[in-house]
Amino acid sequence: MLQDVFNSGKYEEIIDYFSNNAPVTQNDYLMLALSHYNLDKRNKAISVLKEMMKKYPNNPDALFNLSIIYYQMKNWNKVKEYAELYFSIDPNSWEINDILSDLYVFEGNFKKALRHIELALKNVPDKLISDLKVKFQLLKEKIQTSIKKTRLAFICIAGGDKFINDIIENLSQDYWVRKFTVKTDKEIYEAINWADIVWFEWADEAAILGTNYPAIIEKKVLVRLHRYEAFTNLIERIKWDVVDKLILVANSMKDVLEIYHKEKFNEIKDKIEVIYNGIKIDNIDYKRRNPGFNIAWVALLNSRKNIVLALQIIDRLVKINKDYKLHIAGKFEELLLELYLKYMVNEMGLENNVIFYGWVDDIDEWLEDKNYLLSTSIHESFGYNIVEAMAKGIKPIIHNFYGAKEFYAEEFIFNTIDEAVEKIVSGNYESIKYRNIVKRYSLDKQLEEIKKILAVLPKKKFDYKKYWEQRYLSGGNSGAGSYGKLAEFKAEIINNLIKENDINTVVEFGCGDGNQLSYMNYTNYIGLDVSQTAIEICKNKFKGDHSKKFLVYSPGQFKLNIRNPDLVVCLDVLYHIIDEDDFVKTLDDIFSLSPKFVVLYTIIEQPNINFPPHMKYRNLADYLNRYGDYAIYKIVKQKYKDLSYCDFVILKKKEELIKVETINDALELVNDFSLPIVVLIDKFDFSNATVSIGKIEMLTNEHFLLEFVLENLCSNLVLTGIVFDIKNNKIIYPEYIWKSERLYEIDSIVKKIIAKEMKNVKNSFIYGFVYNERIMKDIETKELTYNWERGIPGTRFMSFLGFLNVILRYKLVGMFARKTHHILDAGCGFGYGAAYLSGLCDKVDALDIASDSIEFGMKAYNIDNIAWVNGDVTELPYDDQTFDIYVSYETLEHIKLELVEKYINEAYRVLVPNGKFVISTPNRVNRKNINNPFHVKEYDVFEFDNILRKYFKNIDYYSIDGNSLVCGISNTSKVMITIAHKS
Repeated sequence: MLQDVFNSGKYEEIIDYFSNNAPVTQNDYLMLALSHYNLDKRNKAISVLKEMMKKYPNNPDALFNLSIIYYQMKNWNKVKEYAELYFSIDPNSWEINDILSDLYVFEGNFKKALRHIELALKNVPDKLISDLKVKFQLLKEKIQTSIKKTRLAFICIAGGDKFINDIIENLSQDYWVRKFTVKTDKEIYEAINWADIVWFEWADEAAILGTNYPAIIEKKVLVRLHRYEAFTNLIERIKWDVVDKLILVANSMKDVLEIYHKEKFNEIKDKIEVIYNGIKIDNIDYKRRNPGFNIAWVALLNSRKNIVLALQIIDRLVKINKDYKLHIAGKFEELLLELYLKYMVNEMGLENNVIFYGWVDDIDEWLEDKNYLLSTSIHESFGYNIVEAMAKGIKPIIHNFYGAKEFYAEEFIFNTIDEAVEKIVSGNYESIKYRNIVKRYSLDKQLEEIKKILAVLPKKKFDYKKYWEQRYLSGGNSGAGSYGKLAEFKAEIINNLIKENDINTVVEFGCGDGNQLSYMNYTNYIGLDVSQTAIEICKNKFKGDHSKKFLVYSPGQFKLNIRNPDLVVCLDVLYHIIDEDDFVKTLDDIFSLSPKFVVLYTIIEQPNINFPPHMKYRNLADYLNRYGDYAIYKIVKQKYKDLSYCDFVILKKKEELIKVETINDALELVNDFSLPIVVLIDKFDFSNATVSIGKIEMLTNEHFLLEFVLENLCSNLVLTGIVFDIKNNKIIYPEYIWKSERLYEIDSIVKKIIAKEMKNVKNSFIYGFVYNERIMKDIETKELTYNWERGIPGTRFMSFLGFLNVILRYKLVGMFARKTHHILDAGCGFGYGAAYLSGLCDKVDALDIASDSIEFGMKAYNIDNIAWVNGDVTELPYDDQTFDIYVSYETLEHIKLELVEKYINEAYRVLVPNGKFVISTPNRVNRKNINNPFHVKEYDVFEFDNILRKYFKNIDYYSIDGNSLVCGISNTSKVMITIAHKS
């Protein structure tokens, strides 16, 4: 029945019903709340919903509607409280996620904003999805714009942000503004690290902690003092030398500071700017009002607000006219005051004239029927409630607190009860006058003054050397990384390296306070540091230990009487070198010593944090190619990821597994690689064979490489490694062709090609010829594909050096392949690698997603122990634990980013325990001018390592550097190879 009344929109009847019958069920509360809401009585609606929450804790309907109402009011603190709570119960509500997205856009936390709008998009009704997609796109555009702006952090304790939301909203047009409501010192430091400009909303504990944080020294800093702080010793504990401006909200507060903090005032007076608070006057409903009987009193109920005086005033007014009522909006902060006030209301017989509302959320609505605003406070710095009431056309009656006359005319100010009563009963009332008076306190004027100050804040440059010197001078240490678990972890890795490699002499760049050194097993040690104080600390700590020496270090300007030490270490240092020139010089100095090993313990993967000023992330991979004599030997990931972002990069002087120094070396590799096809040559039907495609490539001025593909009705034959000595008119055949029974037929074909094509070679480095018309047309229509991705041996699309690099990769597999092994070559291309592997193992599965590649492979390398499969590396058609070795060369860079993890997971799945995943990919760092249009993404060594480590913990590193196969990933390599072991 009631539900029908509600559904028909008879909300007054619902309210009347529940005025006589208390709501019982959840639906009762909901109907009553929504009835008030639909009649624009938001305070009543909120009150009912909160009562509902008391009876039915965390009720989703109550949480949802409170979130909606507060969202409409732009009360972001309450939105956060209720919407986040609702989200924890139902994360799939598109409306709540949409609201939370707007909340975090306001707070400048774009990561969370994106997360919530993406969740909203997943669940929004179809009819609304287009609008939400537009909003999503606008958010992405806003983010792209904001991240280019100066970062401004507003820092305040929980509940201390009531005066800054309008400022934040407006400054967000010019800055990337984030609001940090902090509870811990760590949160304060994170906010400072993120920001370019730091605004402490109060001169409180947050400002004390923040201004004493070393990283604040490079930031532009403002502190705003409202009122209460000036009556405490907080002012004495703030580090004012790092503060650029102190903003006061009243000139009278300057007097208070001088009275109670005279010495500190003299120190900071030149930093002081007075900016009055402001309100959005246009958002406050104005109407012409008349004298009446409703007196509003708005504030938190504490002793300073002097509510007892208001009680005396209403008592006097009631004696004049019983219609006067004192309406009190605010919650009690003092139990004693609550006890006293309610007791006195009864004792004075004012039960019908004093009304307590508790906390009121929508003051604008609540003030609508009030005639006067009574302020009895003994001190205010401004008095928002007074100004808001005047903007509505309500007459203010203001107790003469210290500083009141700075803001308000004497006609509104009283000293005694009689004066207050007189101002109320006098009948003088001019609503438009009150509104016009407070226009001087507009938000626009406040913002104008704030922007002026922000625009002229001095720029600070961070000196990392000075920072560390001051840090050690003031009793600081090298940081958490040199103590406890992290120090033990670093010692474990380095001490093992020392033991395994018989290391004696060690040089350390950045010895710090020496605490880390006490964990190390160094025989002979030299420690360097940019801080003189740190060096003195170490000298004292290790006094008498003649195996250790300590020197002050200046990047690029040091001389060390030692060459070729066994080891150079640099631990937790590189990311502290802020100056770019010094960073490069430090690396140059490290490698100039030419040690056997270099150990860098630093941040190699950019964390999703904002660094403090004494830390700077750089992609180390972009710098290491300066040091071509070294290769990355090992990467050891952080053991304590909750404590540090650093990983170990261990480099070693380059060691070549296979070194190709001459053309003959290379031709021998080609021959060895081709031996498995001897049987194919012998089986090939030359009677109707024709040359389909081939090339002549210059090796020297006198030697040319001749390679080609033969085809007959059912098969292809790829012949490589044939050399024509033009000076001596001699054809040199590789051993695999000599071993075949068809040398005569091949020789005849080769001579015909030479006779026909050598005259066309001229000055071409590599000359290609195509006799097959179908292939010719295919090349013409897919020229880009052939040039980048059709690396077919025997054609101009596979150069001699390119083929050599391929051979070196497969030779690596050959070093540990066994006759019993089942090998998968996935991303096998045209199958030449699978053909080579077939001679080393029991069985090869050659898989590729391109059906034409598989077709070519089947025709060219029809070997009994090769199974040809057209398939996808992200969905392998094999059972778990099928293969001993999985080879996947030059495939990763072609995989869509969202499928990369699936690709690696599939590799792990199909390998037997202790199986090996052999994978190569281009080294992005050394291919910066090469842009293959068919590559989705190219990786650096650290990105490559991170991808594999999600499944494989034991990884060995190799690379192709020039024409050699190298242990480790050479700093100058263009191709990286890893062997990832399935544990």
